[in-house]
Amino acid sequence: MEESVDETFEKNFGLIKNPMEIKLMGSRGLLTSRTSDEVVEIKQIIFQEISSPKESPVQMLLREFRSAYDSLEIERAYRLAHEIEVLLPQASLSFTEHTQYELCSRKVKNVYAKFQKAMALSRDSKGFHEERLNEVTVVGWRKDPDSFLTLRLDTTIEGDLLPLTTVVKETLLFSQLLSYVNETSVHQYLDRGNRIVVLGMRLPKPVSSRYGFVHCYGINRLHVNDSVFFGACSIEDDLETQQLFNFTIPPPDPNKVLYEITACCAELKQIGSKINVKAYVTIDPDVFYIPGMVVALIARRLGSQIYENLRKHLINYKGSKYEESMLTKYPEDWLWMQEEKERYLMKGTL
Repeated sequence: MEESVDETFEKNFGLIKNPMEIKLMGSRGLLTSRTSDEVVEIKQIIFQEISSPKESPVQMLLREFRSAYDSLEIERAYRLAHEIEVLLPQASLSFTEHTQYELCSRKVKNVYAKFQKAMALSRDSKGFHEERLNEVTVVGWRKDPDSFLTLRLDTTIEGDLLPLTTVVKETLLFSQLLSYVNETSVHQYLDRGNRIVVLGMRLPKPVSSRYGFVHCYGINRLHVNDSVFFGACSIEDDLETQQLFNFTIPPPDPNKVLYEITACCAELKQIGSKINVKAYVTIDPDVFYIPGMVVALIARRLGSQIYENLRKHLINYKGSKYEESMLTKYPEDWLWMQEEKERYLMKGTL
């Protein structure tokens, strides 16, 4: 039989003899000279607090983990996952809770590992040739063994981080940024932070076109270092990612050649009224030989294109295909991005 409000209240705080002079001692403080109506209201509030089930330490961590996962704070979610797994053997979770956590934690660990690899590779500056294209743009390139090309870019653009984030996020419009890209299609939209994309690349004739299946992911690092991080890598040989996101690689196209993106990333960081953009890519286009002068030409052209196109799309963002895409295709993502920006600004870190 359930207790009434008065029974629960009296059990915890003693019988109230005079509502006009109610005294509640302890952590709830001292309440004096309350009217009868106020006493009833206070009793209702305390009853709800006493009667509501208390969260276990694991459930509290799970709630924080889910919040971090939904807001794409992958680093925080990764740390929380390790704390949860220490307590998980002794936890009493439902089958649904356990299953949902396992799936989300596997996705977090998968993205976190790719993020760590991309960060480590992008910090390796050995053997790079660098050239300043303008006052704010520096490109670098390196020809690696096994026909791999590594390119990097550091530039600064006037504008706001939120619109630029949507420009970089919109994989279907990559050809608007890079002339080498001649085909993009989303094979699978997984969630706001993950998608599988077919990315086609046009090379000078007589070399045939290249294409690849790429896992594109986003990480919210606003609360880490004031930045947003985008990453991408090929998944043709990545069975873990294919199984995790329930994706099957289609049969090969006989008229095209598969290329491999080992790691590709872009970090966007608001600094005052400007945005610093750092980009990096290591790619194997499956070409037998590429002369050094061609690599240098590609690096210069890509660097110039990225700078000019990002700047152009940011200036002309209002009414653009990028704004239309966010408002019509991903309205929930757009709303979340605005809310996340407000949450970030409220902390006074910008």
